[in-house]
Amino acid sequence: MIYSFYVYRRDGVCLFKTTYHSVDGDVEGDPEAEDEREKLVFGMAFSLKELIGQLSPMDGSTGQQIDCPLGTVKTKSSTMHTYETLTGFRFIVYTDPSINTMQHHLQAIYRIWVDKVVKSPLVKQKGGGYDISDTEFERQAKEYFEKVPGFQR
Repeated sequence: MIYSFYVYRRDGVCLFKTTYHSVDGDVEGDPEAEDEREKLVFGMAFSLKELIGQLSPMDGSTGQQIDCPLGTVKTKSSTMHTYETLTGFRFIVYTDPSINTMQHHLQAIYRIWVDKVVKSPLVKQKGGGYDISDTEFERQAKEYFEKVPGFQR
C-alpha cells in the first residue's frame, strides 16, 4: 500500500505532498503536525544520504568517495523510497514494507513532474517553488500510483 508522496527542493522546501492512505497516528487536518512531518521526512532522507556519503568507499584511482545514492529504507512498519534528481529535487514515497522498490516508479513520476510542472506555463512559480495545488501533475501522479501493484491492499 502506498501511504504518502512528497516532492522537495534541494533546500528542503516541500513543493508537493499528498496522502493516499492514512496510517495510525496520521496528522491529516492538523497544519502544524503536517508541517512537522514534512520536515521530519526531509530530515531523515537528508541525514541518511549524508551518513551514506560519509561511509561510502573511496575510488582507488581518483581518491574521491564513490557516490552511493539513498534508494530505500525499510523498517518493520513502513518503507521510504527516494529518488533525487541532478537538479536536487527529491521524490519520496512511503509504502508498507511489502513493496520492495519504487525507483523506476519515482523516475516515471519525475518525468511527469518535468512535463506538467517545470515545462508548464500554467503552473505559477511562487517563492522559489511552484504552485502545484490542483494541477495536472497531481492528477497524473495519482493515476500513475493507482496502477502500481500494491497501491491499495
